[in-house]
Amino acid sequence: MSGLMLNCGLSSNYQSYHFNSMLPMLVRRLGSMASNIAAEDNWHGAIEVVISAPVEKVWAIASDWLKFPRRCSVECAEGENGVPGCVRKVQAHNSSFWVAEKLTEIDHDKRFLTYDLVGGNTGIEIGYRAAFQVIDEGESRTRVVWPFMFSPEQVSVESLISVVKKKVKAHIKELEQLAQDA
Repeated sequence: MSGLMLNCGLSSNYQSYHFNSMLPMLVRRLGSMASNIAAEDNWHGAIEVVISAPVEKVWAIASDWLKFPRRCSVECAEGENGVPGCVRKVQAHNSSFWVAEKLTEIDHDKRFLTYDLVGGNTGIEIGYRAAFQVIDEGESRTRVVWPFMFSPEQVSVESLISVVKKKVKAHIKELEQLAQDA
């Protein structure tokens, strides 16, 4: 992976924004740095990475809601794969920790999806939200932008940011490897 950008600044007024109203702002800023997205749109953090894999392959893997990440156990808890409302249960292998994530929006033309945490036992409160987008950088390179925010009720946000960043970076590394091997 190359070009890793991180921002973990907290905004005091993030509670006043609604996630869906932020989505158009995120889409408009495609290509802007993840740190700008996080700071200006009141996300708690965002990761932006340029990976060495073609955008079509990256999106095909990442948008298959019930088959990625593959380094985890992913099962359908509700709904139809790839359709907003589909809930997946994701559990790391050899771990008792799991999350239930609900796909809230997917746009194949813009290569963009959003999801909400709706259950789990990781200490992250229901209400955590994230977006994921891939952007063609040419020459078989893809920019991955992955902003996230916690519920307004979440305590210890600062300590959870590093956990989320670590998981997101691992998923992006896996995504790059899968796309290169495809």
